Amino acid sequence: MTEHNESSGKTGAAQSDLGTELNRLGENLGKILKVPWESDERKAVEKELRSGLEQFSKQINSAIEQAKADQSVKKARDTIREAWQTAHGPQVLNEIHLGLIDSLKKLNDEIAQRTAPKPAQEVHADGQPAPAQEQAVPANEAVAEGSPPESSVKPE
Repeated sequence: MTEHNESSGKTGAAQSDLGTELNRLGENLGKILKVPWESDERKAVEKELRSGLEQFSKQINSAIEQAKADQSVKKARDTIREAWQTAHGPQVLNEIHLGLIDSLKKLNDEIAQRTAPKPAQEVHADGQPAPAQEQAVPANEAVAEGSPPESSVKPE
């Protein structure tokens, strides 16, 4: 049992030494950081930064106050406000509405024109198209009226 007590004593001493060394390390790091923090150089930099930020803030506030007071800025603001109100007025909205209707009508007419069925051409037995007649009958009407079957009609 004496061996166990001796090893327990060594372990306790090692833990005590570890705690002591970690404590010393913390104190030393604290000293290392404290010296530069309390230095005159750091204090001078801090003072310079504070002064610069205060000047910056004063200049920004001054510029804002000048802009608020400036007549040209007020006139520009009023002009913008009037333009905004005009752009949202009933006359402008009516013109936009009519323009939109006109554009949609033109688009629909163009689509209808491009999708309208084209007149069919007759094809001779030799595979050549027949000369165009003066009044061509669309393919869908030709079948309905009893014209030649679809096999003899070739779409363009």
